Amino acid sequence: MRSAAAEELPKLILSAKAPHEKLIRSIIVTGLEKGPDFIRSLMTPCIISLSHVDQNSATSLLKTLTAIRDWRVRYLLCHSLDKVASPQQIAARFPPNIFQNFFVQNFSDYLLDQAVEVRIAAIDALPRLTGLVDQELFVEHIVPRLSHLATDTEPLVRAALAAKLPQVVPKMGKKKFNEHFLSLVLAMLRDESLEVKATFVDHFSPIFEVISPISMIESLEPVLTELFGSLVWRNKKISLDFVVKVAQAGGKEAMRASLVGLVLDASRDSFECVRDYFVVAATKLKESLGEDWCIDKLMKEVEP
Repeated sequence: MRSAAAEELPKLILSAKAPHEKLIRSIIVTGLEKGPDFIRSLMTPCIISLSHVDQNSATSLLKTLTAIRDWRVRYLLCHSLDKVASPQQIAARFPPNIFQNFFVQNFSDYLLDQAVEVRIAAIDALPRLTGLVDQELFVEHIVPRLSHLATDTEPLVRAALAAKLPQVVPKMGKKKFNEHFLSLVLAMLRDESLEVKATFVDHFSPIFEVISPISMIESLEPVLTELFGSLVWRNKKISLDFVVKVAQAGGKEAMRASLVGLVLDASRDSFECVRDYFVVAATKLKESLGEDWCIDKLMKEVEP
């Protein structure tokens, strides 16, 4: 019941009249002091709503919230980010310095939190965070943390980044990609964990929506060649999966001879499972590029 009440409280605060400010502030303070932790985390949207009628109190309560040391509060706060007001509402109510301090500085700290669960939760919140902060602030404060996360010692953290990074990149634009994200893309594809690489390739498509495969392939081709040349069959499969995504996004123009060569190499690979997967990849390429292309570039070259 308390959880339901906490989730409805932001709406009540926005409709409350000035004389009720003290009572509202008291309810939020009680939630922060007595918890439990999931109630504390739900105080974030309440504080945002309070700022509409009492900005000073809201600013003070934000500082109180971020000072709570229990990692579960930080974890749940990250997961409650989708309940926070829209960027326009927040920008209209908070001075820029308060806005930057809470959403940029605190979340940049959460990305390097000692608790693995908090780091993963902060990564999960990244797509929402890109809509709440200025792009330049995101690049200045958050992107450097992503480079650290790409080398995190915990594979689950890197896998979380692999799943969410493709949702972040399109919001940054092509220029920011070349300056700040290409190295992250290469790091994800070269990760020592098969799961991280496979997750990244599975989620990669949104990046191609803003960055043409044709413009990226020169940088990515060496990595794909490395993967296919591995002695681990799953690396070969990951390479083929990425080539298929290149074809799906970029069409025939993106399928340069070297990429076609990788696919053909799969048809005669020493691993039977890779040879079998060649059929799967060829079928997907046929769906994307047409039967004539598939026959001309692949089937004519396959050894009987």
